[in-house]
Amino acid sequence: MPNQYTPLPSPEELWDLFALNPLTGELFWRSNPSNSCKPDGLVGCNHNRGYIRLSIKGQKYLAHRIIRAWVDGKDPGETFLDHADRNKRNNQPWNIRACTYSQNQANVTDVKGYCRQIIGKKVKYAARIMINKQSIHLGLFGTVEEARTCYIEAKRRLFGEFAP
Repeated sequence: MPNQYTPLPSPEELWDLFALNPLTGELFWRSNPSNSCKPDGLVGCNHNRGYIRLSIKGQKYLAHRIIRAWVDGKDPGETFLDHADRNKRNNQPWNIRACTYSQNQANVTDVKGYCRQIIGKKVKYAARIMINKQSIHLGLFGTVEEARTCYIEAKRRLFGEFAP
């Protein structure tokens, strides 16, 4: 679940603080907001969840949210942002897109979408998918492959470009 939303500084303040290399998605300090920041120095450090995080006046922000605001000229607010290529460190502007909670959750590759169930003396595989925080039962199947295929087809049908 996402953390509570913290408003970003104004776009004007972001433009004064940072320069963006759109080819790499890297931010650089334009000015020296503290003694630990060097002008023209690379901004951010690794966050424990794989994102790049930075601080402005003691407040921590994720770099991709700052970059989206820097490019669009407005705070994305509580809108979910997604890395299209699923690489949390790739902050090139084209790779950061607005999405819904469900689309954001769909853009992962580590979810199987099925599980083994024993019904009486038979082994079946149940396929499920999450939509708007609700689990939807897709059916029971005789093989893992059938359950997985059903899940993948449903994911592509429901989430389109957000389904890996």
